[in-house]
Amino acid sequence: MINLIYEASKKSGVPAKKIEDLIFYLKQVDTISLQALIRKTGISKTGLENAASNLSTVILVVGDKYSIAPNAKATLPVFTDYRTEEDIWLILKDRKFFEISNKLEEFSKQRDKANRELDQFYATPETVAKRASLLNYFTDICGKRILFLGDDDLTSFATATIGKQKEVVVADVDLKILANVTTISSSANLNISTLEYDAREILPKNLKGRFDIVFTDPPYSPNGFKLFLSRAIESLDLNNQGARIYICYGNSDRAKEKFLPIYQIINEAGLMTRWVFDKFNRYNGADSIGSTSSILVLDTTPKTIPLIKGKFNESIYTNN
Repeated sequence: MINLIYEASKKSGVPAKKIEDLIFYLKQVDTISLQALIRKTGISKTGLENAASNLSTVILVVGDKYSIAPNAKATLPVFTDYRTEEDIWLILKDRKFFEISNKLEEFSKQRDKANRELDQFYATPETVAKRASLLNYFTDICGKRILFLGDDDLTSFATATIGKQKEVVVADVDLKILANVTTISSSANLNISTLEYDAREILPKNLKGRFDIVFTDPPYSPNGFKLFLSRAIESLDLNNQGARIYICYGNSDRAKEKFLPIYQIINEAGLMTRWVFDKFNRYNGADSIGSTSSILVLDTTPKTIPLIKGKFNESIYTNN
């Protein structure tokens, strides 16, 4: 089995650990759809299909349904005390986590369809609650001034629900998103402020140098990443040495080289990568990147500078 997993990883580009997770998840169910398996494992559609084709003696594929091949069940590892990558986040799932996740599940049924022109894919309610738990775990909520540079996932709501923040502001180009945030904030008495803002425009003066924490899930293109990161840096109070940026980026395991310009942008901006949480976010859709993305937690340094300051006229969205 070890050799099979190694060869499947070698040929498909999917990490061996992810393939082990894939087999583990398949052992827990009779059958599962491709879409559900993508969300569960964080492996891209192409990656799953390639991995399965290289594990044809183990994984049975009928249409878009995946299962363990009947003649392979007896030979698979028992997975005693097995732990997938997701298990590390069990420590974040306190009482607030489930309360937030349940509320977000209700809100998600009422909002408009994601706007693909703006590269929107809605994160799952569990992911959004997990984000807030992560910020809280790193003490980046209590007493902090927090900016959400774009917030189609309503992470501002999840964060403000945990409470004791000094200020939460959402800046977004999509008026429907801002209306949703305002409605939810009012109904829960969370005092979230909103501002219409297109990141391609110059950062408004009332956002410059004000915040301790910026969270953003930008378009997954080098231009989009660079622009939103620059606006985030401009928004930070750089006199606060604990100022920090949480930024997301997604990419298929089969195109790892696309992360290289992203890390180059981070270095050129004079930021320190404190943590990278691979495959942290899960989305409804975004099959090409496995319906998942990573969160990078970036700390400022004395050399931190925005790489873009003025108006930006180049394309930033992946559909451009």
